[in-house]
Amino acid sequence: MSNQNIFQAFEEAKKASGKFLKLAPGERRTLQFNVNRIEIADSEFEGKKTGGKSIHFTVIDPKEPQAEKVLSMGVKKADAIMALLKAGKNLLDIQKIGSGKDSQFIAIPL
Repeated sequence: MSNQNIFQAFEEAKKASGKFLKLAPGERRTLQFNVNRIEIADSEFEGKKTGGKSIHFTVIDPKEPQAEKVLSMGVKKADAIMALLKAGKNLLDIQKIGSGKDSQFIAIPL
């Protein structure tokens, strides 16, 4: 296997592993949200409950429809996404700005 092929195989394996979708700071993805599969869960940080709540959105990247993932964020950060979903918009362009507690998610309906 050539070096280029091994790097491509690594990226594909990384995308397929795990059920959670992690966006890097500045990353932008188009996601299809399943409004029938939204969950509210207790927030955890490093395996410990924080006392807050998280929203778990079940999403699909239209470019990879077989790979269902969960996009998780705090309740306050999910506000704009929830408003768009409530308005019937479930194909969204999501961009993560910042990292850690300073991160925010920008949602644009498509």
